[in-house]
Amino acid sequence: MKKNNVNFEHPVVNIIINYGEWKKIESELTPKINEAVVMTLKELKFPIQIELSIRLTCDAEMKDLNKKYRGKPEPTNVLAFPQDSDSSNLFNNQGYLGDIAIGYQSVDRESLNQNKSLCGHLIHLIIHGLLHLFGYNHNNEMESKIMEQIEIDVLCFLGYKNPYCEELTKYS
Repeated sequence: MKKNNVNFEHPVVNIIINYGEWKKIESELTPKINEAVVMTLKELKFPIQIELSIRLTCDAEMKDLNKKYRGKPEPTNVLAFPQDSDSSNLFNNQGYLGDIAIGYQSVDRESLNQNKSLCGHLIHLIIHGLLHLFGYNHNNEMESKIMEQIEIDVLCFLGYKNPYCEELTKYS
């Protein structure tokens, strides 16, 4: 019987590209997404042995998901769906953390309006979504500040500027 060669030193990040515009920068995205996930896990001092899925899609799908799961009939940039606790060890004894969905048109529009690169803004939203999978929220000012500081710290480590800075400078 052949042994499974799963590398438990890295999280398993399933990147599902469901919208063609994302494919144009896929080769740039994959290593940056994986690095962002690893650095976020390290910042949270959470074991790397997890699995999650990131769905890069369009605003039409984001609108449907937002309406179905949050009762809001408009698209949004990022949605996070934590996995139920009763199925936390489905894959190779790794904890399946959950799913993150990100809509292209919203991210593209926001990155242009905020003078940020598409990839840089996407990485920020992945970190943001990952924090939601861990239970972080921004329901009040204190929770927002905690979440933002983790995002800033991880982004800084990855070489990106503070996305909450008043001065909108381009990060790549």
